[in-house]
Formats: sequence, C-alpha cells, structure tokens
Amino acid sequence: MASNVLVLGAGIYQVPLIKRIQARGMRAVVASIPGDYPGISHADEFLPVNTTDERGIVEAARNKDAEAVITTGTDVALRSLGATVDALGLVGPTHAMAVRATNKADMKQAFEEGGVRSAKHVKAASESDALNAWTSLHPHANSHPLMVKCPDRSGSRGISIATSPDEVLDAFHDAVDASLCGYAVIEDFIEGHEVGLDGYVNTDGQVSFLAYHDKVVRSNGHTDVPVGHRMDADFIQYCRTETDLAEQAQRTATAVGMRRCFFNMDVILDTENRAWVIEAGVRAGATCIPEVIGAYYGFDYYEAMIDAALGQEPTFPAEPVCGASEGRLLLSDSEAIAQCAAIEDTLRSVKDRYEVSIEASVDYAAGERLPAFENGTSRIGQIVCSGPDSHTVAMAIVSAQKKLEAEYIGA
Repeated sequence: MASNVLVLGAGIYQVPLIKRIQARGMRAVVASIPGDYPGISHADEFLPVNTTDERGIVEAARNKDAEAVITTGTDVALRSLGATVDALGLVGPTHAMAVRATNKADMKQAFEEGGVRSAKHVKAASESDALNAWTSLHPHANSHPLMVKCPDRSGSRGISIATSPDEVLDAFHDAVDASLCGYAVIEDFIEGHEVGLDGYVNTDGQVSFLAYHDKVVRSNGHTDVPVGHRMDADFIQYCRTETDLAEQAQRTATAVGMRRCFFNMDVILDTENRAWVIEAGVRAGATCIPEVIGAYYGFDYYEAMIDAALGQEPTFPAEPVCGASEGRLLLSDSEAIAQCAAIEDTLRSVKDRYEVSIEASVDYAAGERLPAFENGTSRIGQIVCSGPDSHTVAMAIVSAQKKLEAEYIGA
C-alpha cells in the first residue's frame, strides 16, 4: 500500500508538491478548508480540516499514518505543521520555529536576541501605541517614513508605508483589520534595495544552500508587492562578494532556531551594502521562487522539499546551468472574465525569437472571473524563463507576459 504524505493547503502553490508526491508513487492527502481550491481536485484524498487547527492536523496525520507533512508558499499552516512534526516525530520545522517565523513581533524579538541586523520596531495594540511609535522610532526627523505591518499574515497583506501620524493611524487600523492577533508591528523604514534569500538549513543548523534572487515589484497603492523574482550570475556574484547577506542569513537561521527546513528571507541592502533582515519564514518562498531557483541551477526544488520532509538530507547543485532565470506572476489590473489564451503558440514564438527556455500556466479556466491585483494572492497565472543572460531573459519574459495577459484578460 502506498505511503501517505499530508499536504497542508490546497492552493495553487501546493499543487506542484501534490503532483510530485504522486509521481513518486505516494498518496497526496490534502488538508484544507473546503472551497474552490485547485489542490482539492488533484488530491488522492481530501480532508476538510482547517490548516490552522493544530490539534485537527495532528490527528489527521496520525489517523492517516502520514510518512511526512509538508507545505510551501504559505505561512498559514506552519504552526500546525510544526505541531505535527513535534507530535509524530516527523522532519521539518518545529512548532517553536513556526511560532517565531509566523509572528513578526516574536520574530523581531528573536532577531534582537540573535544579533541579526534588523529595523527597530514597536508592537502597537492601540492608537496611542501607534502614535507613540511615530515619536519613538524617529524623534529627530518627522519626515522619516515607517512601515506598519500586520504581524501574522503573508502575501503583503496589511502592510503600508506611513509618512505622517495620520497615515500611521490609518495603516495601524488596516494592519489590525487584516491580523488574527489584534495588533500591529511598526518599524523603521530601511532605505535600500530589497532582495530575497531562499535556501536550506541542515541538521547541524548550518545554511547548506543559499539562493540569492532579486525581486520584481509592483505597487498596490500602499506598498511594493513582489510579483516576480530573478537570478543572474552578476547579481549573485555581487551578493556573495560585496555584501554580508550570507552572514546575516546564518545569524537569522540560528536566531529562529532553524533545523532541517527550507527558508525564505526578505532583506534590504542599504547604500553601504549592509544586509538588514526584514522577515524570515521556515518554508520556501512563493511567487515563482522554486521554479526560478530550479531553472537557474537545473534541478527540481519541489523534489528537494519532499526529500527533506521524508527525512532525506537533500543535495543541491553548486553551479548554475544558465546565465539567468526569471519568473513573474500574470496579473489583471481589474476584475475580468478569463478568455482562451494560446499559451503554446505564444511561448513558441518567444522561445524561437530569443532562444530561451520558457514555461507558463494560467490559474483560471475560460469564463471564470479573474481577480483585480491587490497583493501576492491576486495572481491569475505565472511565467518562468531562463536563458544566456539577464537582458535576453527580461526581454523574453516581458514579451510573453504582455501577450498572454492581453489574450487571457481580453484587454
């Protein structure tokens, strides 16, 4: 009888895991709240359990004699995953790791205690706390902006930049409304260039694989939202030799207590090339990150995640197989009805013109309603490209993106 792997979540980012588990001859048992989620139809078995229900997820894993528990691209299920790892002796982030990585206030405290370079912050549970943060975080420069964040959500939900006391109050209410915990985290705004780090921490707590990726962002009117990622040789060489990103990544992993888990970190490089860690998660990133890393290094990042969850220490390539890779979300500026898109024809023309490898997928069938762009969850599809250099890849992916969005949205 095939072994069961419990997948937490049935969203679009869990579908690649489900398919690869099944390709191994194992059963993908998917836990999620009921709804129109693509992973449900792909599952070998669906369990209508909320992934935030720690006790319910532990019991589901126990009842199904799960050999592993896994998720990716979301923070929502991490505490339940950690509780299951602890209760059943499985491999992955523990509950303690998950708590520190899914609440920005707890995370910031861990950063301070672990010597991680990070922005000063204040926990705000009331309007007076929020206004006091405006004064305490920059007493000498009232024009200095602040970041106001929902502490326990991902996908850039509940995050705003505030440049005045009134804006701090508005942003505070937005963050609290989006939160599950009822308070906000307010922190200094660090000027610089935002980059991403993904990788793996081994049994000894050492970062054994580290991927540097630049971000493609788009404003939603409140903050810049990551809508894609890119990797190229020059950027990676710069990160390795001109910054302390690797050192701060290791400090962060140690502060959070990471062991035998994948991670995703958001980092700001300031004008002196110093790395300021903004956030860290104990799971792989979303927004095409596994595909971009896989395309650049020539391996399947999802397969490495499954290896780790099954207790096998994953191996990682040391050298890239191309000059650059990039992934972007397909997005719609406004609500629309999905049209038929000639994906293969579009990709073939771009591939032939630019001599690149390129893949794309759409999330909605023709006739379904497409959401308007708000945050990282508003995707309507994705496109991933790799080739000889960053310039060629950028031209190819922009060309394909414009054509596909125009066809799919009907613009």
